[in-house]
Amino acid sequence: MGTLFAIFVAHNESGLPFCCPTKPEVVAAAVLTALKWAASHALLLAVCLGYGVVVPKLPRRQAVALAALSVLYFASAVFSNISQLGATESA
Repeated sequence: MGTLFAIFVAHNESGLPFCCPTKPEVVAAAVLTALKWAASHALLLAVCLGYGVVVPKLPRRQAVALAALSVLYFASAVFSNISQLGATESA
């Protein structure tokens, strides 16, 4: 959120268009946002599995599954954010 705010402030001061083509800093902000979402979902899922409350360490199988789900969620969130950027450019 802070990254996009800084980008919007810079675009507002410079007067350059936001789209067409998408700027690399906007794509970086979308990737950082997806990383933030994936990390928070991974932590929430780990707590739901009992990490830190019931068990001091997750079993290897659960840790691998958690990592795989986190990577898949990150990839889908990046795809979603980038496709939303493309939708706003064509509008």
